[in-house]
Amino acid sequence: MVNISLTSFFVFLCFQLRFLNCSAQIALESVYDSAGYTVQSSLAIVNLEEDGEKFVRIVRTATERKIDLYNMDHSWWKTIECISFPVDSNSAEPMVNNYFMYISQHLFNLDDEIEFLYFSAFYTYCRIYDESGNIVFNFDGQAPIVAVTIPPQQFPIYNTGTGTKMIMSSTSTHKSYVYSLPGTLPVYMSQSGSVDELRLSTFPNPSFATTNIAYELPVTVRKGEISIRTMSGTLLNKFIVDNTFGSIVLSNEQLSSGVYLVTLQAGNAIVWERQLIVK
Repeated sequence: MVNISLTSFFVFLCFQLRFLNCSAQIALESVYDSAGYTVQSSLAIVNLEEDGEKFVRIVRTATERKIDLYNMDHSWWKTIECISFPVDSNSAEPMVNNYFMYISQHLFNLDDEIEFLYFSAFYTYCRIYDESGNIVFNFDGQAPIVAVTIPPQQFPIYNTGTGTKMIMSSTSTHKSYVYSLPGTLPVYMSQSGSVDELRLSTFPNPSFATTNIAYELPVTVRKGEISIRTMSGTLLNKFIVDNTFGSIVLSNEQLSSGVYLVTLQAGNAIVWERQLIVK
């Protein structure tokens, strides 16, 4: 009788420990002020062409218009002041119908400065600005009014080079909360169209002298990026690829023995392959 009781207690204890362990895998990383407060401010993640992944906090109120960029460790990286930008006079709350889209470095020109699209939902103006506030291009009487782009490029879960992040916002605290998740977002759930056809594999694995990285992009995607990172997320190398060859050969001469992550990115989708072991 005692043995049965002890066995039952042990099973119960293991179940509880397993439950606590699973629950603890979702961890709060950071909290951002002034984010998640109505539609006037928001938090998202972008992957810049030169400077990599950044948290982006867009603040657009009657007294503040700016873009705050933070590194993936949540340290401040850059602020772009936009207070001089026009506001929409057709609304009682002017900034509610003004949007920032496509924060990038090489989309609208080829220098390394940040540029982005800024427009009014009432077609009052639509302009491309650089980070210094200069107008790169001006669209008269036009606006990118497509339902799926409002709000643009802002999703709750992202696969990143430093793990999977989930952003939850609260209108009662006026804050956004960044959580790290234990797994990765499946490709079929990602936000970019036609990414379910992405393929990526590595062989041999473990690898000694060279590694063959085979990939396949959807026919609707012209280019992708293969990245080699340490397990802590440090970028070691990246390759721009298309579907011409379908594979690249990675030399291990510059890699010490250890475990690395190989990723294929196309649009907003990141496919995490199995860890690459270098001997």
